[in-house]
Amino acid sequence: MRFPFNTDYLDRKGRPQSVEWVAVDLDLLERYGRAFAGDWRQLHNSKRWIEQHRQAYRVQSLADGVVVFQKEGPIHAPLELALDQTLQQPLPANPRRRRSLTMAPPQKG
Repeated sequence: MRFPFNTDYLDRKGRPQSVEWVAVDLDLLERYGRAFAGDWRQLHNSKRWIEQHRQAYRVQSLADGVVVFQKEGPIHAPLELALDQTLQQPLPANPRRRRSLTMAPPQKG
């Protein structure tokens, strides 16, 4: 699986199924997302997936920026609050936009 782009798979009978567990290292994506556009995009998409799937996938662990979700898992209120705080952190600047700004040709005066 390539989270957050895929969280479904086909079972042996060819029927689509959702994964039971999802783990994502938001801290790693944030650190590398400051320099690499692909990691920035994955961080952005990961946060969006989490926000869209909070009803079905519930946080079971959150430590050092790594979040583990279980489909229809039990609700752990302290972990949900910690996840809310994590998701409220702004994304770092998109390195692709930052690079295009620094590579702009000089202005003629």
